[in-house]
Amino acid sequence: MVNTLLTIRLTPPHPLTPSVAGLCPVCFRPNTIARTPGGCPAGVLGRHMRFGVLGPVTAERDGERVPLNAQMVRSLLGVLLVDAGQPVAEARLVEALWGQNPPASVKASLRNHVLRLRRLLDAGGAGGAERVRRSPDGYLIQVGPGELDLHEFDELRLFGARELRGGQWQSAADALSRALALWRGDPLADAVPARDEAGIEQLREVRLQAWEQLAQARLRLGSYDQVVADFAPLVREHPWREAAHGHLMHALHGAGRQADALAVYQQLRANLVGELGVEPSAPVAELHRRILAADPSLTVVARSGAVGAAAGTVSPNPRTDSAESPSGPGVLNQLPPRIEYFTGRADVLAVLNGHLCGDGAGGAGARLVTIVGTAGAGKTALAVQWAAELAPRFPYGCLYADLRGFDPGPGPAVSPEQVLRGFLRALGLSSARIPSEPTGQTALFRSLTAGRPLLVVLDNARDAEQVRPLLSGAPGSLTIVTSRDRLTGLVALDGARPVPLDLLTPGEAVALLVRRLGDQHAGCEPAAVVDLAELCARLPLALNIAAARIATASHLPLADFTEQLRATGERLTALDAGDPAASVRAVFSWSYRQLSSEAARVFRLTALHPGPDISVAAVASLAGLPVRRARSLLTELVGAHLVAEPVPGRYAFHDLLRVYAGEQAAAVDEAGDRAGAVRRMLDHYVHTAAAAHRVMNPVYRAVPLEEIDPRAVAETFDDVAPAAEWQLAERAALAGLVAVAAGYGYDGHIWRLADAVALFLDSRGDWQLLAELMERAVVAAGRSGDPGVHAEAHCDAAQARWRLGDSTGALAHLDEARDLRRELDDRTGMAHVERVAANIHGDDGRHVEELEHARAAVVASRQGGSAVSLAASYGTLAWAYIRNGQYQLALDHAREAVELNRQAGYRIGESGALDTMAQACYLMDRVEESLVGFQQAEAVAVDAGNRVYQVRTLVRISTAHRALGDEDSADRSMRRALEVAQELGLVIEDVVREALRVMDRRP
Repeated sequence: MVNTLLTIRLTPPHPLTPSVAGLCPVCFRPNTIARTPGGCPAGVLGRHMRFGVLGPVTAERDGERVPLNAQMVRSLLGVLLVDAGQPVAEARLVEALWGQNPPASVKASLRNHVLRLRRLLDAGGAGGAERVRRSPDGYLIQVGPGELDLHEFDELRLFGARELRGGQWQSAADALSRALALWRGDPLADAVPARDEAGIEQLREVRLQAWEQLAQARLRLGSYDQVVADFAPLVREHPWREAAHGHLMHALHGAGRQADALAVYQQLRANLVGELGVEPSAPVAELHRRILAADPSLTVVARSGAVGAAAGTVSPNPRTDSAESPSGPGVLNQLPPRIEYFTGRADVLAVLNGHLCGDGAGGAGARLVTIVGTAGAGKTALAVQWAAELAPRFPYGCLYADLRGFDPGPGPAVSPEQVLRGFLRALGLSSARIPSEPTGQTALFRSLTAGRPLLVVLDNARDAEQVRPLLSGAPGSLTIVTSRDRLTGLVALDGARPVPLDLLTPGEAVALLVRRLGDQHAGCEPAAVVDLAELCARLPLALNIAAARIATASHLPLADFTEQLRATGERLTALDAGDPAASVRAVFSWSYRQLSSEAARVFRLTALHPGPDISVAAVASLAGLPVRRARSLLTELVGAHLVAEPVPGRYAFHDLLRVYAGEQAAAVDEAGDRAGAVRRMLDHYVHTAAAAHRVMNPVYRAVPLEEIDPRAVAETFDDVAPAAEWQLAERAALAGLVAVAAGYGYDGHIWRLADAVALFLDSRGDWQLLAELMERAVVAAGRSGDPGVHAEAHCDAAQARWRLGDSTGALAHLDEARDLRRELDDRTGMAHVERVAANIHGDDGRHVEELEHARAAVVASRQGGSAVSLAASYGTLAWAYIRNGQYQLALDHAREAVELNRQAGYRIGESGALDTMAQACYLMDRVEESLVGFQQAEAVAVDAGNRVYQVRTLVRISTAHRALGDEDSADRSMRRALEVAQELGLVIEDVVREALRVMDRRP
């Protein structure tokens, strides 16, 4: 059966105060909780509800049992209570109640049992409907403070463990005694016919750990007879549990029964050697030696039970601490020290703790967690931090090994056999007792740790095969693995819970620098600290190196260091502290050297792409590879965490990895190879952008394209949606692509790419970027020797300047375009010039000139013979008539434009013409008719992918609704307009002003 039915809550839901003085003397719970008159929290002595799972499942109201006679209802309550406050998936409930043979109507049956449970709780006055609730993830039950024995047990147990670590023996003994007194038998003893035995075993293990901690406290107090009474039956039930035998030996010796103590050791040794072939561990063997020697430090000075330096302590002796208690000061602990400046990662730690407590989809607490991420992301620091926080929960100690999977040295990674030998020696075995065969070592390790819940940290693993022999699998144990590899095999085959580690958030990165730099820099140069965080790509290793470099030159302004980092060629040099482990370049190289030669080449060439992320097709074009092969190599890079896949099909690496990849490309790849890769990449973009433009605008007057390189990949589209999605995904790379093309002298790619994306950028209101691209396109097209191409670039540049409100710059470009069109006698091109001129003059309030240019555009379009051009010119003329107050003429010409655009299949033009028609109707006080027209225009704009038209039309729809007295519809339309405007980065006030600048003329 899948181990998913029980979740062990290892963190208290209601934290205890740190001292016994803050606890109620009756119920031993925090005084801050609401209490009954007797001093106990509501619920502990019978007020409200009390639930139990530490034994048979029970529910009580004011001390009276709620009848749970039906086993299925009782089982349902038990499973819900173990995860109280958290949703339990229906699948888990079905498995718990019916095992592998659920009825055909299982969902209806489950609902019926839930209903019966609610009714039972309602009848008891517990508010069943409020307590047992449906959630999107299943069913959950709510319990309050003091209402569930499992929560109370965890609180008391953890409080007792803290008191024990603090040397408060009596307080610890009291808390742990009360915790164990809550147990009434085997957990969920009369529920869950198909119980999760692994989960039950975890609960039993936690209970045993509590007994062992209680024994430690009582031994410190000299309460030897109590320990003997408790542990004599325990060692019979657990013949290989060394800690329990050690506590019994110590107690018997303290009670004056030395012979019995030695007999317990002999029996333990016989069990271990006979069944497992191993000797007792070093701490127990040392305790045996000290009992033989009658070591007086094993005995408490006084046995009155008082707590104090004279009466309640054992004389300090590190050997005593080590031998008597796995959780004492001498406990096995190989963890490295925590990082002093560890900062942030609260969200990741919450995920890790959630896995430990069984908050994942499976519900059971994790036994294997992988922390994976790129070089320098702080995986080891996080693993050690988390392990140190968890260490008190593992009384048998913590093992640690650096597997050196990604190390700078030429030697191989550490083998599992080397690690196992070290672990077995740490667990008390001599070298002679360790098998030579790897399989024998693994078997012995698992047998030896079967009754010892351990925390194991395997750092810097290379792959799953290196890790798998080191997994103990013991109930209650936890293994934490860190790696630059994704360790997919451990997730798929071994049930590992993967936790990817990304860069620090901006706030965390700044906080780390502030902690490292102190007030001298952080307080005086806060802006420079923010810059430094981003220049270090928010990579913890880089941030720490930068802070260390600055600390050694504290007289220099922080801004000087950030300027050094801004120089791309100096950035990785500046992030080098003179140690291979403290050099960003060196650490990256350890991952890079593990790549196949093909993947390494893809990694290097990807640095030539200027955008924040890149598609598979673009990578394939850069490398001159088939798409399938490129995808496979990208998967290798993702697995090595040298690139990330933030969204499916898009790949990226942070700025420092980009710099490193660029360095490697310059060092390894010939200049001609790099230039060829860039040309193939630009071919991909020009041809794919042209294909997207043709789908978005079927009447697109395409500029001539050069033949694509046979090793480049041109994507195609058969619908508007994928074309628009591609354009949007690549928008952030456009300026960089044009700059790269300029740097390599690829002029043709500049003006072709700019032309292909002009309509997309205009339709999104991305006019600043459009203007930047078109200014470069004008220069590149001027060098092409093609006056038609040059004229088109000037027209597009003029339109971009006009959109930005720069009429002077726009008219200057139009004058150049007009001269070039006249030389070519290009009437359709001249119509384009006149349309843009009409718009510019109209916006400047020169409406006579606007009409002249609009009429000239119609004439030129008729002479050129293009229906689409004529439709556009009719639309421009209709708009000019609107601004001149001639609404019927505007309506007539807009209607002509609509028909021509529909015939040509030009949806964007159709949307604009419909909108103009609707505005004319509105201004003629035909508001109902205008509303229909605006709604049609908005629908066509959405279909055509023109978001700017959409948001303007939504504003006009809102105005028409308001004019008709429909305030609710008006508000809905305006809210939608605001949403779209925000998505596009438009200022809504500007959009409203533009949309309504003539509509307020309605009589």
